[in-house]
Order: sequence, then structure tokens, then C-alpha cells
Amino acid sequence: MFCYLCAPAKYPDDPMKKLFLWWLNALILSTVFFQSKAQTLPADTLLMPLPNAQFSHKKLLYGGGAAYTLGMVGLDRLWYAKEPRSNFHFFDDSGEWLQIDKAGHFYTSYQISRAATGLLLQTNMPRRRALWVGGVTGLVLMTPIEILDGFSSAYGASLSDELANASGAALLLSQTLLWGELRIQPRWSYTPTGWAKYRPNVLGSNGVERALKDYNGQTYWLSVNVRSFVPQAQWWPKWLCLAAGYGGNGMLGGHDNHWTDAQNQTFNYDHVRRYRQYYLSLDVDFTKIRTRKAWVRTLLYSLGHFHVPAPALSFSKPQGLRGHWLYF
Repeated sequence: MFCYLCAPAKYPDDPMKKLFLWWLNALILSTVFFQSKAQTLPADTLLMPLPNAQFSHKKLLYGGGAAYTLGMVGLDRLWYAKEPRSNFHFFDDSGEWLQIDKAGHFYTSYQISRAATGLLLQTNMPRRRALWVGGVTGLVLMTPIEILDGFSSAYGASLSDELANASGAALLLSQTLLWGELRIQPRWSYTPTGWAKYRPNVLGSNGVERALKDYNGQTYWLSVNVRSFVPQAQWWPKWLCLAAGYGGNGMLGGHDNHWTDAQNQTFNYDHVRRYRQYYLSLDVDFTKIRTRKAWVRTLLYSLGHFHVPAPALSFSKPQGLRGHWLYF
């Protein structure tokens, strides 16, 4: 879900890129409804195959692969074809946006792999093969975008983006192979900020755009299920997690806070301090909530993408340690 969270940093104003990422997101979300057919299984068995698989994994792979290829060809013809081509080259954006965009790549790749794994395990594909194929899907689907960027003179492939893509897929794959369950889950949250009004074309001109493009308001979390690691702690609820979050503030541009617009007008906000923020909070593991209703399973699966509003501690250099009664 939210495959487009990693998009704004490199191409904030590219409508075709955003359209493609919206399309890819819809493709991934459609897997949720296939997974919801497991009406007799509890929510924490999303990584288990159905007892009697009803559809072929080959048809799923061929159909999904064809749909994705069609989308990539369309993206290449409708967007990249408008830009001058170049020899394959790299673009180092590792220092931009305080690496919040890399967290977006990590999160996106993980969620794609999570959806693919859950779906493949409900086909007739052997379990271990399904774990491997589903686990690497996030990296496989995100990599062609970097390759196309590499042949565009306007962009360039990003090694740091690709490393984040690989890390997200690896987190999913390693957990399914080692534990057969998801003990550490990336989550996303957003709190509106006042920065977008200074640069709406980059940070968003409305509420939805700002949630996707304003890195100042985004927080990325790793939600850890305590009972999965400490099963003897019977007093700790199975569904209650500890979550560590990372975010940033004061960012009006990738590297700095000054720029020149299309009318050649210069803006300088370098006096605004850019800084990182760290969080510690509670969260909910929705996979531990058992249900037989398909629509509830779909809802719980979707909620698993987001950090639940909860009390939190935050730390940053300008503000020090602070407490929040409720932080999203």
C-alpha cells in the first residue's frame, strides 16, 4: 500500500509517475480482497496457504506480470519518452530529505512483498517457494523504475533508493523464513505541518498531496511485537507492540531551503533549521486479532499499514525530549 510514498523526492511534479504509482498501488491493494477469501482462518495466518487452493499460482504470476509490464511500457512511452535519453547513469540523492524518502522506499518495498507473499501462499505454489517469490517481489517491482530513471537525462538511477528497496523486501523475507510470522512491521503515519504553503508544488497543494509529498509530516515506524520475542511475558498483551519512529522537520527542499522557481524568482529559507526526530510509542499488531469474517480480515490487513495514534516520546536536537499524550 502507498507505493507512491517514495515518489516525491526525485520527481515531485511528474503526473505520469504519480499516475503509474497510483496504478501499482491499486494492483497491490487488489490482493487484499483475494486474501480475504480465507474466511475460516484467523488474521495471523495471512502467511499460510489455504487448505484447498482454488487458483493456480502460474496464472497469478503470468497475469500479474503482464499487467505490471503493460504499466511499465505505458510509463516509458507516456513519460520517459518526453525526456532526453542518455547512457545509463546514477544520481546520488542519498543526502536528500534527511533520508525520509529512503524510509518511504523501504516501507513501500516491504508492503509490496507482504501483499505478494500473502497472496501466493493462498495458491497451489509450494510454501517455501511462495515465501521466496513473494519476498523478493517488492524489490523486483521497484527496480525497473530505477532502471528507467538511469536512462533518463533528467534523473538517474539511485543506489540508495535501490538499497532501501532491497532492505524492505529483505525484512519481509527474513521474517517469513526464520519465524513464519511478522514480528517487526514497518508502519506509516502523517501529521499536517505548515511547511507546504511555502512550496506547494513540491510539498503539496491540498491535504491528500501533502500527506504523500510533505516529508516534514511523515513518520516511519518499526512496530515490534513484544510477546513474539518474549513469549514468557504472559502479562504483556499479544496485540500490543512497541514502535520506534523516525521523521524530520524544517525541510523545504531536498538538500537545502533555497530555490529558484520557474519565473526565476529566488526564495531563501536557509535560516529554517532542518533536523531529525526520533519517536518511541505503542502500537497494535492487527494480525493477532482473530476473526472469521472476510471483511474484517480485509480491514485489519489494511490497518496494518498505519501506526495507531498512541502516547509517545519524541527526541530532536532543537527540542530535546518531549512527551505526547497522543501522536500519529
